[in-house]
Amino acid sequence: MAKRKKKSVAPMKRKIETMEKRNVERVAVSLGVLLGVLYILYILAFSLAPEATTYFFVALFQGTLDISMPSITFDSFFIGLVAAVAAGALTGVLYGKINNMLKTA
Repeated sequence: MAKRKKKSVAPMKRKIETMEKRNVERVAVSLGVLLGVLYILYILAFSLAPEATTYFFVALFQGTLDISMPSITFDSFFIGLVAAVAAGALTGVLYGKINNMLKTA
């Protein structure tokens, strides 16, 4: 059998000591796209089974939601999608900046 070369632990230790900063733009875009996709999946679930989706979210929030069955229009879908993507991007920017600030401290 061929001998296996032992991996050195030093490169991993060096990586931990010099933690890299996050790319704020990449984090913002990633989180914005993620929330956009989740919003589209929610709208798709609501379109296919509105009552089941509503009951699921009422149960998820322990009955604190007092909502009627809304009708989904293209305008409401588009506004919700833009709001979800914007909220995700803003959250990503804040997370990236705070994360980088804490790494330098």
